[in-house]
Amino acid sequence: MKKRRISESREKHGSGKAMTAGAAVIVTIAFMAGYGVSLTALRDILLCHMLILAGAADIATREIPDRFHLLIVLTGLIGFRPVSALSGFLLVPLPFLIAALKTGKIGGGDVKLMAASGFALGVFDGFRMMFWGLLTALLWHLIVDGEKDSLPLVPFLAFGCFVSLFS
Repeated sequence: MKKRRISESREKHGSGKAMTAGAAVIVTIAFMAGYGVSLTALRDILLCHMLILAGAADIATREIPDRFHLLIVLTGLIGFRPVSALSGFLLVPLPFLIAALKTGKIGGGDVKLMAASGFALGVFDGFRMMFWGLLTALLWHLIVDGEKDSLPLVPFLAFGCFVSLFS
């Protein structure tokens, strides 16, 4: 019985790794096609890759390792704009922080992820990331996972970041 569970887990995570790799390839191709070889493309590719990997961790464990927050902030140093970065760091996570304190249903990792993303993206793109990510999560919850009480947000926020950077 235990061998069967291990085998099922390997199959499940194996397909997750393939989906993660596929998403990373699509992101890389899209940004290279859109921006060519540039610092903007590099920053956006690295940012989306970090969010994709953080999303995979969130799906697997419902936790976001702190290394992803740090790597996202470091990615934000490419083409660094101090006012935009610091205001994004302070303002973008506020709705998540308020929701976390009021409901307890949003984890600290999500708040830290939005702070790091706000630093990398700035206020405007940070809020657009949040809008598209939460909209996608809501639609997913209503259409696919309606019976579950919660879902990992980071995969949806990663998608929101991708959409935000292309819109």
